[in-house]
Amino acid sequence: MVFISDIHILKLSAKFICIVFLFCNTRIIHGQVFTCERVTTQNGLSQNTINSIFQDSQGFLWLGTQDGLNRYNGYDFKIFRHQVEDTNSLSHGWIWDIIEDQSQNLWVATWNGLNKLSAVSNQFIRYYTDSLNTGYKGNRPTSFSIDTEGYLWIGTWGEGLNKYDHVHDLFTNYSVNENSQNSIPSNLIRDIYHDRRGRLWVGTWNGLSSIDSISTEGIVKISTYQHDPNDSVSLSDNRVTSIFEDNNGNLWIGTLEGGLNRLIHSNQSFKRYQNDPKNPHSISGNDISCIMQDHRGVLWVGTNSNGLNRYYYDLDHFETISYNPNESKSLAGNNVFSIYEDQSGLIWIGANALNKYNPFKERFNHLKHDPDNPNSLSHSDIGAIFQTIDEDLWIGTEGGGLNKCILDENKFERFLFQQYDPELAGNIYIGSITEDIYGNLWIGTRRNGIYLFDKDKQKFIAYNLTQSGPEYELMNYINFICSDREGHLWIATFNNGLFRLNIKDNSIKNFKNDPNNLNSLSGNYLLRLYLDDQNRLWIASWGGGLCAYHDLNKHFYRYQHEPNDSTTIADNIVYSIHSSIVDNKEILWVGTGTGLSYADLNEWPNLRFKTVTMNHGLPNNTIYSIQNDKKGNLWISTNYGICKYNPIEKTFHSYFEADGLQGNEFNGGAGFTTTDGYILFGGVNGLNIFHPDSIQSSTFSPNIIINSIYVFNEKYLEDRSIYASNKIELTYQQNFFSFEFSALDFAQPNKIQYAYMLEGIDKAWVYSQSRRLVNYTDIDPGEYVFKVKSTNSEQIWNENETSIIINIIPPFWKTWWFRSLGILLFLGLIYLGHRYRIRKLLEIERLRVRIASDLHDDFGSALTRIAIHSEQIQSSADKKGVHLLSKKIGEISREVISSMSDIVWSIDARNDTLRNLVDRMQEINVNILLIRDIEVNFKHKGLSKNKTIPVDYRQNIYYIYKEAINNIVKHSSANSVDILLDNTNHQFIMYIKDNGLGFDFDKIKEGNGLRNMQMRAKRINADISINSNGGTEICLKMKRL
Repeated sequence: MVFISDIHILKLSAKFICIVFLFCNTRIIHGQVFTCERVTTQNGLSQNTINSIFQDSQGFLWLGTQDGLNRYNGYDFKIFRHQVEDTNSLSHGWIWDIIEDQSQNLWVATWNGLNKLSAVSNQFIRYYTDSLNTGYKGNRPTSFSIDTEGYLWIGTWGEGLNKYDHVHDLFTNYSVNENSQNSIPSNLIRDIYHDRRGRLWVGTWNGLSSIDSISTEGIVKISTYQHDPNDSVSLSDNRVTSIFEDNNGNLWIGTLEGGLNRLIHSNQSFKRYQNDPKNPHSISGNDISCIMQDHRGVLWVGTNSNGLNRYYYDLDHFETISYNPNESKSLAGNNVFSIYEDQSGLIWIGANALNKYNPFKERFNHLKHDPDNPNSLSHSDIGAIFQTIDEDLWIGTEGGGLNKCILDENKFERFLFQQYDPELAGNIYIGSITEDIYGNLWIGTRRNGIYLFDKDKQKFIAYNLTQSGPEYELMNYINFICSDREGHLWIATFNNGLFRLNIKDNSIKNFKNDPNNLNSLSGNYLLRLYLDDQNRLWIASWGGGLCAYHDLNKHFYRYQHEPNDSTTIADNIVYSIHSSIVDNKEILWVGTGTGLSYADLNEWPNLRFKTVTMNHGLPNNTIYSIQNDKKGNLWISTNYGICKYNPIEKTFHSYFEADGLQGNEFNGGAGFTTTDGYILFGGVNGLNIFHPDSIQSSTFSPNIIINSIYVFNEKYLEDRSIYASNKIELTYQQNFFSFEFSALDFAQPNKIQYAYMLEGIDKAWVYSQSRRLVNYTDIDPGEYVFKVKSTNSEQIWNENETSIIINIIPPFWKTWWFRSLGILLFLGLIYLGHRYRIRKLLEIERLRVRIASDLHDDFGSALTRIAIHSEQIQSSADKKGVHLLSKKIGEISREVISSMSDIVWSIDARNDTLRNLVDRMQEINVNILLIRDIEVNFKHKGLSKNKTIPVDYRQNIYYIYKEAINNIVKHSSANSVDILLDNTNHQFIMYIKDNGLGFDFDKIKEGNGLRNMQMRAKRINADISINSNGGTEICLKMKRL
């Protein structure tokens, strides 16, 4: 795959600038140990043969294998495969190449068909020859490139070139034209590439072509380069497999069997790079598969079966990187099919696995024993490091003798003890190295005493201490030696105290602990020695704490841990001692098994200590070695990684095996700083060499992706469906949801820290460490914003945030419109209630008026008649007339009583049911009709007797009924009455018919009865009809009660 679009270069350049800065002070050491991490099918990869690697604009890594397309986020894979029943799936599982266009569509070249993964639909669109009427040709696309105008070019195996116009979704095909000189030499295209000048390079199976100009009608200007067996500067092979332009404008061409070629533009010739079995610095094989240059300028060349190559421009030679079955961190295979550098500067290599190479680890140059390399360290277990006054760097090992390091070449010269004494082979552990004032190199061993190394004769000379007396035999176990400015050699021993050897006269003095003398050595098991600028000797002991010896007063000062005194050292097991200038003060640093203690030496000898521990930021409390750089930072090796400590800012930054260290565990005393500022730490798996200026924290800011959204633990949205939109809507019933996210920094994903916040729920950022899944439950309807941020792999927080709006739609009864409607309805009900109250008051007022009117009409008339009859009785002397008048007064009084009873009944709310109305009618029938022997046939149907009816309905229906009954009694001479109350068919009918004589309408119009009945019917919006023909019929019709 080849891709050098200016558009994509701009996208990556900002991130690369910071990466380049991190390496600006790094010495690139040729031949240093290459280690990588392997990602295989055991980690979720669909297949270990990776033909193509690509990182999209979001930051996802896409891997084209021979069995599916993989998308990798650093934690897990999403695999896309061909599905026979799904036409929107990948057309084939064998992937040749991958690229992304300007619209974030992903294009995938497969063994059978071209595929576009749409950024809109998240589905694959398949293109075959002449399919979809797009003009595309080529069922086997092999390679992509995008030009400066954004056009996608596709090289195919058998159908030449295709140019894709994304605006019109159309392809233009350019294939072999035998009738034109401006034709590509073959339709079998393996690779295409656009250089910085915009020229399209086409690698075919019949040579290389450069297309300078092209139109819709065809290729206008083309140059073709082919192999000439008789020309050594021609292309080495016509089968071109890969094309790449480096930062210097050199065009590199890989061929199937002809090796690597570099085009020399000035004379259009080629320089060939081919394998030479006699030259270890030649390219490893001639079957070139891929070419890539990283941001540091290193050219990487992969071969089909002979491993990986790094080309160094300054030396004009190659370094071969091969699979090592005995090394789990070596390249996983020699069949290198793809190489890619991601946005953070990681190098990804497809070779029998996905191999991840982190150049940042080269900051900590790792050197160790290689049994196949005689120039490597003689042993990987490092016990001592020392640089002499002439800047020779010496490394002491356990069982491997002494090594002189040639740092610029990563080479070691070995000096083995068995050369001096065969019986000592592999049995000597070098624990310390020092140089005296005469330039002699002294070697302190554990179990074998002291050796003087003759640098001229390059051999060891055993220094026989037993000649000074048998009491010094135990001095053979030496933990540390150092030399002072007076020519003394100070020797720290195992359980035999401190020795001072005068080199001039070989005299020895022993200092040991005296339990009765507090000014003696605090212990006899000594670990380290340190001479400060004031020629004070500091002694670290196992269990005895720290001591200082000064020749001025000839005694020892003790500094020991006191459990109840925080101003003492942290522990009485002291592994390391160092001093440095901090803020213009000389500070003594003491590495213990419980933390790092320090004191101001200006307060000598009454030192008060403070301590920093893991609680403050140390990776481990066991401090094996302390060094400082020129900026005042301390570099500390521990039992778990190394730490950079800024004593002024009180900041810590830790590094571990994953960062390129020899391991997480280091050895006591195996630390040194060279004159040019390089720091060396040794451990059980070799040596780390680095310059502090090169150890800059990565400023790479990874994109943060919300991978999936779950609702009630069921996957709701994922992938592009999420980041294609910045808002999702959920119902009020979907108020239990989760977010899964990841930061796309692949260096060390397990070290990435996360923080998230749901605005509206969380009041502040929630720091979840490395947890990438967060749940929210029982969230009320409303609009929220979910935000997530992260650190990079070096745990530095960046400002990149990813957010998505979550809108939980409330139930309709909680919506604004429903609430508004509710308010309006409430106000309407209040209004209607008010209107109802007013209407009821008006009804009551009208009822009162009617009652007053009835009282006035009925009672007034009756009382008037009573008054008249009373006056007649008073003035009449006729007893018979008086009796008749008295009878009339009685009848009128009974009428008044009856009318009063009717009025009281009609306004009593307890009588508002149909049952009360019917009962009242039956009462009239009994009291008026039956007592007069008038037969009554009373029927009703459809009446719900418990139903309440309005008072005006009940009153007027009753009065109409009573008026009709009274008329029958007074005028009809009937002996039978039929009465029907019908409340069916959506209306109420009251039907009354007698068998009387009927009446004359002209005469009855003179009375008030008929008029009152009509008036009352009108009051209740009823119709009333009265017919008299062989009896009287009265029919009242109104709406159903």
